[in-house]
Amino acid sequence: PSGRTSLMYAAENGDLLFAQYLLDDCGCDLMEHDRHEQTAVLWAAMGGYVTMLEWLIGRGDSLGHDNQLGTALLLAVENGRLRCVEWLLGTHTVLEASVGGACQLA
Repeated sequence: PSGRTSLMYAAENGDLLFAQYLLDDCGCDLMEHDRHEQTAVLWAAMGGYVTMLEWLIGRGDSLGHDNQLGTALLLAVENGRLRCVEWLLGTHTVLEASVGGACQLA
């Protein structure tokens, strides 16, 4: 099993109304993650939905997640989501040096 939640599916598909219903009426956990440590905000980045990213972050999610597959920025780049890449670079992305000397995009 993937461990994905309904909120993750809503985020990946940009379904803001369903995501709002899940959080407000069903009590879904915004910070729940799947078996790859991905949260809804990472699924929104992979799906290419800037509005969903903005909304999830406004609800308290963070772009600081790093999982087995990468950061929100890396996932957006790998999936060709240019609008998300531009938004992430212009609004919330920071570069941090990791202990191993590699550059970490968060």
